[in-house]
Amino acid sequence: MLNVFCTLGKDFLEPYEPTVDYTPNLARFADEAVVFERHVSEAGQSGIAFASILSGEQAMRHKVYSHPTRLDDALQTLPEAYAKAGYETFFWEHQSMGSVALNYGQGVDAENAFPKQPLVANDPRFVAVLKRLAEDESYKAFIMSFDSSVTHGPYKRSSLGEFCGRYPHHCEGIDPADAAPVYRYRRALAYDCPNASRKYGLSGEALPRLVDAVEMIYKSRVSYLDEVYGGLIDAVDRFGLRDVSVLAFTADHG
Repeated sequence: MLNVFCTLGKDFLEPYEPTVDYTPNLARFADEAVVFERHVSEAGQSGIAFASILSGEQAMRHKVYSHPTRLDDALQTLPEAYAKAGYETFFWEHQSMGSVALNYGQGVDAENAFPKQPLVANDPRFVAVLKRLAEDESYKAFIMSFDSSVTHGPYKRSSLGEFCGRYPHHCEGIDPADAAPVYRYRRALAYDCPNASRKYGLSGEALPRLVDAVEMIYKSRVSYLDEVYGGLIDAVDRFGLRDVSVLAFTADHG
């Protein structure tokens, strides 16, 4: 199973940052895993990074240089390699720049590709695959998910209340309303923060307050992502598949 989350910064995760205390499931996973400390993306755009992850090639070989670009049929992908080895392949896709429509589902039959749908533990299709794996020792499956529904901006605030309830020290003295300009002027601030800050009146203490508020909201999304991934791992364990599974967790860029 390969899970790739979009725009997930490693500085907000255990074990990379020792002060992080809101990703306990990933910390538990890392304790039993190989942790890549020099694992980096070659580009800041999602489609390029997803193509690299899928193919093991850099852009000069996979030919994805910008958004949106269709993945070349001639490129061998991970699902294609697994399919040739006798695995049934599945793709939960919630990343428009690494989508089924752009051919990032190469090697996955149409009925096993689920566009615009993130993978969650209670998805009956996922549960059915785990159940079959548990009951049939000859059956093999490769599950891949690309997810931009959690930590990709503009960051949802739906998990903020629960996050601040669990980890109040990350929220103390910070007003979520200070993040409002980011939702209003997100692209301008992302591409030219100094000029956009002056243009939209984010001078003096306004900009540091904005940064603190956005970081708090982002942390709440990372914490929620940790819950989502923890649920997937728990489902694998529930069906007794831990010792016969290879699980990989990574991000496209960040």
